[in-house]
Amino acid sequence: MAGRMHILVTSPIPTHPLNHGNRARLNAFCRALKTRGHVIHFVYGGFEGITRDQELAMRAAWDHVHIIPAIPGRRRQSHPDHHLIDDWYDDRLDPVVEGILARWEVGACIANYVWFARWLTRVPADIPTFIDTHDIFAGRHALLTAAGIEKSWFSTTATEEAKGLNRARTVIAIQQGEAESFRKRIDSEVVTIGHLTNPRDRAIRTPQPSALLRVGLMASDNPVNAHMLTELQAAWQRTPHMDTHCTLVIAGSAGRLLSDDSGAEILGYVEDAETFFSRLDLLIAPNIGGSGLKIKTVEALASGLPVVATSHAMIGLQANHDAHTCPDLDALCAMLAALSRNSTEIHALKTAGQNSIQSYHAAQEQAFDRLFPPVGVQGETQA
Repeated sequence: MAGRMHILVTSPIPTHPLNHGNRARLNAFCRALKTRGHVIHFVYGGFEGITRDQELAMRAAWDHVHIIPAIPGRRRQSHPDHHLIDDWYDDRLDPVVEGILARWEVGACIANYVWFARWLTRVPADIPTFIDTHDIFAGRHALLTAAGIEKSWFSTTATEEAKGLNRARTVIAIQQGEAESFRKRIDSEVVTIGHLTNPRDRAIRTPQPSALLRVGLMASDNPVNAHMLTELQAAWQRTPHMDTHCTLVIAGSAGRLLSDDSGAEILGYVEDAETFFSRLDLLIAPNIGGSGLKIKTVEALASGLPVVATSHAMIGLQANHDAHTCPDLDALCAMLAALSRNSTEIHALKTAGQNSIQSYHAAQEQAFDRLFPPVGVQGETQA
């Protein structure tokens, strides 16, 4: 029978607040470990710095929290064209994790991000080690540039990334396409665990014939979303009669990037997503670039609202409706205009989304339980 484990988790990003997709992923992963009965030793690497409120929220959420203070200007790039795998690693992590390993009987070690995982080489061989990748970083800058998106964050070569990934016994890919890419390049075992969330049903509003369709979008202000919003605003303005069919309601810091004449309702950061959802007729996932899994798409589908998405936003998810596979933002806006006068199809879209997220949720829970079984349940604690 699986027993209660002490699990050491390190991350360069905080788990709170949930205003970025990577934080939502990290938070959900740790919560899943907690709900299965395990003890979390969370080490925050001080990459972004945190406020006092963030620190208190993390200490309330996890059993043991260790914080390494941020030092500005530590993000180096050793090669002119790319980062080396340890360029953003913080050596101060080593004594912290060594102290935890010496004091506690740790049953598993999880590093978030391949470029923040060198400490795994210090873990005794009998303890299972994992890297939750979040994304592919090999050639990331080239991928963003090709999509017309400003280069951001970490980018390295396939060789450097493989060097880092092979430091873990098991590599966790966030979607199947990335898992297949990793398997071609590394010796470590690769498993896929997407975003863990709890699907829920909700009674959706039935738009009145003369009312505008309230279309919701949640996004932070990173470069990928900045590019997406610029393109979405242009597509919205190109679509005939859009302003007489729909109104865009934006939650999150991305709203400040829109021009004053956008006509959108800008809410900024929302503390309660459920209240935001209750004011909408549907949600959109208009991603047109980047890599990894689109966390906001998973959360949008799980919210119980109908979702209109680009095909790029649905990577790693099952598309059950034409509105889930819009080829570009012009097609997405045209779909919104069509749905705005068709409440029957909006309900059909909701059902399609629920079917998609329910099957996705079941698959992720099953994969997670294979690696980290609930306390008292027969299973293996390693891949």
